Amino acid sequence: MSHRIPQNGALAILTIGVTTGHPLRSILDLFRDEVRVRDASDLVDARQAVAADHHDLIALAVDRLDAAAFEDLRALACAGGQPRILVITTAFEPRLVAQFHELGIHDIFLAEHLKGGLPRLIQNEIRLRQLEQHNRRLRHLLEGQSTCGKLLGSSKPMRQIYRRIRKVAGLDMPVLISGESGTELIETAEAIHAQSNRPGMGLLMADCRDRDDQTGAFLFGNVGELPEEGAPHPTESIFACAAGGTVVLQNIECLGRVAQERLLRFLMHPFYQGETAATARAIPRLIVTTSVDLAPQVNQGLFLRALYNRISLLHIRIPALRERREDIPLLANAFLREIRDSQSVECSLAGDALLALYQHDWPGNIAELREVLQAAVARTSTPEIGPEALGLQLPSPASAVVEPIPTKIAAPAQPDDEVSFKKAKREFETNYFTRLLEKASGNMALAARYSRVGRPYLYRKMRAIGLDPDAFRQTA
Repeated sequence: MSHRIPQNGALAILTIGVTTGHPLRSILDLFRDEVRVRDASDLVDARQAVAADHHDLIALAVDRLDAAAFEDLRALACAGGQPRILVITTAFEPRLVAQFHELGIHDIFLAEHLKGGLPRLIQNEIRLRQLEQHNRRLRHLLEGQSTCGKLLGSSKPMRQIYRRIRKVAGLDMPVLISGESGTELIETAEAIHAQSNRPGMGLLMADCRDRDDQTGAFLFGNVGELPEEGAPHPTESIFACAAGGTVVLQNIECLGRVAQERLLRFLMHPFYQGETAATARAIPRLIVTTSVDLAPQVNQGLFLRALYNRISLLHIRIPALRERREDIPLLANAFLREIRDSQSVECSLAGDALLALYQHDWPGNIAELREVLQAAVARTSTPEIGPEALGLQLPSPASAVVEPIPTKIAAPAQPDDEVSFKKAKREFETNYFTRLLEKASGNMALAARYSRVGRPYLYRKMRAIGLDPDAFRQTA
């Protein structure tokens, strides 16, 4: 076998029975920098090559098939990765063509007319290969920028949050995390702890809401011999139980006045009851969260200014979902995946349902999105979730205003790049189904196999978009 090794990521082509002077050789030479060609002498040799390596395209030069060759070709057609097979013959013999069609092979060319359609087919395969590689690189890039612990999102606001988390994680100072109700306050605190220099130590949380105890005993434990100091108990307080890890106080605005004073003293004088500098124990890192603006509470005397100044030096504000709409598909898919895994049900979003998610303002943010999808799955009897199942108040077509979304994944929208979701969705579908028909050369059975959807759905989409499969059929 001979090998030509071009640049990485080239289209892998396996030729079978293609001699040195065959007209296919001159066509492949046109793409020498974009293809990797491997030659097989016969179908048996080709089966071994396919078993040993991946191939995108198989080119078979043949004029007749006996029973053994037919079975070998059937095995190739069913090979892993489903490589596209094209046949080059010197004459269209009806029985031979019928054999190829039986195996699902429809790309059949006359050797003397190769230059008419084959270069276009190879060029389309190269373009599709490049597109797949670009998408893989983009996914790999976004995977590094779309998650941070349990946080999910690749929008510009979320990437800024990830950078902020990395900066503050290695410090020991208190951190204030603020955001509207339903945003990822706890997930952000967990991400900071995970990236800190104490991830193996304790992470304890306490909610300051609905506490009748204004003295903060639920945080500080029993009062010691010097109650005026209000220091945490050395064994019973949440700070001691964290064992040098991280303590997260949720809804810090609800902390009672006396408890605020005790917390301030502990931040200024970080010792437990009865401790001295000589017997000092590990002090946990403090993270506090709030869903309100603390500044007005400080001005009204409801929250200690000195405590606010201490905890807000490192401040991370989590954006509302309406400020990061481009993350909605990523979040929705993640939530639906959780539902599929936990309930063993098939569920996906229809295009109109995704549009409805974009149009909603999400006052409850991420928590509301999760609940809406859970309810939609429960009330939907089909695998595809339509907009009605979401239970959202949808704007009328005349008054609907669609938030512009980026034409590039996770890139912030610029004025010149803004495009409506309907237009972006139609452009995407037009491009996708055009490439699909090019790859399948207008063969709807192949297109259905490549896209993994049913032919009736494909025909409906083609009619809606205005694409004619016959226009993509190869002519010999």
